[in-house]
Amino acid sequence: MNILFISDNKAEATSGGVERAVGNLARYFQQSGDVCFQAYYNTQNHDSCDTAFRKQFVIQNDYSLLKTFIMHEAIDVVISNLMNKNNIKTLMPVLNSFKIDTVNTTYCFYYHSFPGNELRCLPPSFLLKRFWCIKGNRTNTLINLIKSLTIIAFPNILKSYLRKKYSRISDNESNLIVLSQSYKQDFASLVHIKQIPPQWCSISNALSFPTNTVPEISKKEKTVLIVARLEEDAKRLTKALNIWDKLCSKYDVSDWKLVIVGDGIDRPIYEKVVAKRKIPNVFFEGRQNSLPYYMRSSIFMMTSAFEGFPMTILETMQCGCVPIAYDTFSAVCDLINDGKDGYIVKNDYVEDFVEKLHSLIQNESLRLQMAQNGMRSIQRYSVDNIMKQWYDLFEKL
Repeated sequence: MNILFISDNKAEATSGGVERAVGNLARYFQQSGDVCFQAYYNTQNHDSCDTAFRKQFVIQNDYSLLKTFIMHEAIDVVISNLMNKNNIKTLMPVLNSFKIDTVNTTYCFYYHSFPGNELRCLPPSFLLKRFWCIKGNRTNTLINLIKSLTIIAFPNILKSYLRKKYSRISDNESNLIVLSQSYKQDFASLVHIKQIPPQWCSISNALSFPTNTVPEISKKEKTVLIVARLEEDAKRLTKALNIWDKLCSKYDVSDWKLVIVGDGIDRPIYEKVVAKRKIPNVFFEGRQNSLPYYMRSSIFMMTSAFEGFPMTILETMQCGCVPIAYDTFSAVCDLINDGKDGYIVKNDYVEDFVEKLHSLIQNESLRLQMAQNGMRSIQRYSVDNIMKQWYDLFEKL
């Protein structure tokens, strides 16, 4: 089977969650004997190639080249993974028009986020901080500030806009795949569909690491880990730093440290917060291979405003690192069995988060038991299980 992925960004080993999920999926297909290709929009940082794809190429404005490629390579399935609204707006109608001539090709849209995440916005006060911290071009920050004020002042305008955006996906792509069963209803609500179409389905992300990735949980370090893109819009690391600060002020956890892996536009702001408030034992590691950090860390924190089906929670549980996360996306309940293999905390219940985190820090037997439970329970997202869902879907198309 020949499969073409269409994405905003190029899939690379060190890419963000969406791109890494696409690369992993292509790798699984490749191992099953399928041939994968990727077409993508963003032309930045595209020197390296992911060996999961026979070819990766940039989408040009001349979409006839894309159509020619689909026909020349006898593509059986096109999986669109677009998130950028402009790319969705321009490409969805084009792909829909291709169906007339590429009758042997099936088109699917695989939505990699929480439907309606655009309704979440940063407080204008934080955007002003970002504006003054950024050196160089501040245009995007200014645009985000205007957008944030617009969302706050005119929420119904945004909801109308989102309805058009998501309708463009649902109208042009008969086969919609979301990351969680609960997201089908979220998607339907956004486009004002009362009955969920039968061709909509949910397939989650699969585990990232090989099955022989087995940590020695009894030798874990006293480390609380965050792996994230350092951008406040989605990840809200100011909340994580606030939780850690309150924990350190309330309890003696001086032998523990908070390690943050990742980079992004708001890193200078976070570093200033740590320095100004003198928050102890916080270490910014930058962009790194996350596996060694998962393997040696004991606890994982997530304070995101929204997620799709986060690879980081899959990875942290696979590596025996106990997660604690806010309930800001419904799929968190698909991943964490609250109180058994991690904790789910009601959004912005800071004191509850602090207490749950402290209970994991002070109670080693509880922590080790949860880690073992998580390593077992997360196997339901094994590559074999997830790939069976994909091939079952292809048989129905």
